[in-house]
Amino acid sequence: MVSEPGLHIDRRNNLSGDIMIYERNVLTPSKITVKYADVPALIDVEVDVKVDLSRKKDFDYVMRKTQKLLDFGTQKVVWIFTETQKVMVAQVNEPWLTYDWSRDIALLDGVTFNIGQYLADEGVETKTEA
Repeated sequence: MVSEPGLHIDRRNNLSGDIMIYERNVLTPSKITVKYADVPALIDVEVDVKVDLSRKKDFDYVMRKTQKLLDFGTQKVVWIFTETQKVMVAQVNEPWLTYDWSRDIALLDGVTFNIGQYLADEGVETKTEA
């Protein structure tokens, strides 16, 4: 069984995430339960295989969810869009930037990831390579 971590922002306002990275002093042992976390993640990583940002509905969803997470206290939201092979990085009080997924993207200080390079190294063909 696979599940996504959940986040309880306020009454009747819950979000699920793909990967949430927490600071230990924020998500303390007493905060870890089977229910949604009620503290913001340091970083939220979202992987979306079907979103089409040219469609208003999809674009609005990504923008709303990102802003909700930042408003709640998440410091960085990273969206990985597989269809367009792009990565969007949104940070508090910074411009939201979009990059090609074949470049190094900073996740934490001293920690980067490069999806395009990783997939190439693993022999995974993507639509631009096929």
